[in-house]
Amino acid sequence: MNYIEPSIKTRYLYSCILANEYGGKRQNKPLLELTKHMAQEFHDLFYTGVEIMRGSGEPETLFPVVIGLKGDWGGLSKIGTLSRSYTRDTPTKPHGPGICHLCRAGQKSHPWHKVDYDSMMKARQDVEPPWKRPPPLVQYIPMDVTRAAEFFRPDLFHTCHKGVSADACANSIVTLIDFDYYPNGSFPQKLDEIYEEIQAFCKNNQKFLHMLKLTRSAIGYSSSAEYPTGSWFKGADTTVLSLFLEEKYATLLPTCPAELKPYFVEVHRTIRSSNEFLKGLYHADTWLTEAERRHAIESGRCFLNSFKFCAEHAFLQLNLTRWKYQPKYHLFAEVIFLLEKNLHEGVSSLNPLIEATQVDEDFVGKVSRFSLQVSVRTISERTIKKYLLSLASAW
Repeated sequence: MNYIEPSIKTRYLYSCILANEYGGKRQNKPLLELTKHMAQEFHDLFYTGVEIMRGSGEPETLFPVVIGLKGDWGGLSKIGTLSRSYTRDTPTKPHGPGICHLCRAGQKSHPWHKVDYDSMMKARQDVEPPWKRPPPLVQYIPMDVTRAAEFFRPDLFHTCHKGVSADACANSIVTLIDFDYYPNGSFPQKLDEIYEEIQAFCKNNQKFLHMLKLTRSAIGYSSSAEYPTGSWFKGADTTVLSLFLEEKYATLLPTCPAELKPYFVEVHRTIRSSNEFLKGLYHADTWLTEAERRHAIESGRCFLNSFKFCAEHAFLQLNLTRWKYQPKYHLFAEVIFLLEKNLHEGVSSLNPLIEATQVDEDFVGKVSRFSLQVSVRTISERTIKKYLLSLASAW
């Protein structure tokens, strides 16, 4: 899984360039040229390999095989020159060019929030490549070109911890305030009271919360007309909030008013299934056992279905702007769909966590801190030198 040891020892730095060197008017061309250079190197390594010396002194040739690219959706969109991604959502129109590079979700007759297995299968029929011209990684890295779109993998960290699971937490928090479980004070004061409860939960359960305050900004809720979204900085805080909210709603359900019971049951189920899904994967190995895969599918489907119920109930029955469908809802469904597809085909499933980027984000954060310690005029060279010194000290 490559989650053990400091990230500086388990990840490689390939380059260091300023965003303004390839963004804006340059339209990512320097970035694509860089990935072309990297892809050509991987092409050569695939066919010629690299010779290493074993501890016994015997030489051995290794042939690296690149099986995919993982990263946040924005990064995949840039490097993959994707013509279908979350940026192509058309919320004011019934359909558009599509939001998913893996299928036709978002196009005519394929609403991207319809994520049942049959709908996902239909969305894969007659699907076009998600680019006008294959990106450098596809052009040069050896792969099955008929499945090239699958080379760009959904990242479970940004999809869950910084996506749908975080949104579920934000909506669950606002729901507690909606129904006067915190009746005293202004909205910020209510959030302060909830934050104090979270801190007490952390103390009792040996958890650590990075956020220093629970604010309107953190839950993406500037006014009652807004849909809450989890906007806190640290993805690890989503885990803590999810555990707190699962316990909180479990204590409220026995005394919940009858008219609220169906809604609160599904809110609790949404949070609980998110926790069960991620916990199951974190306790699994690189390849999922049959039981682990079925648990992941069941808890993942439960999350999607309960989130859907909450969204529809809040909008249609309560007239509240809650539980907004975001494109990452579909991307999470893609993770579950692949597990289901593997199950139907009778093949093994890799743990989706191998495609998550939390450790990679830690590595990027360390390199970023190196870059803040040097002059902008020599930032690339000096940052790489600091990285090499840090790597040497880690070994």
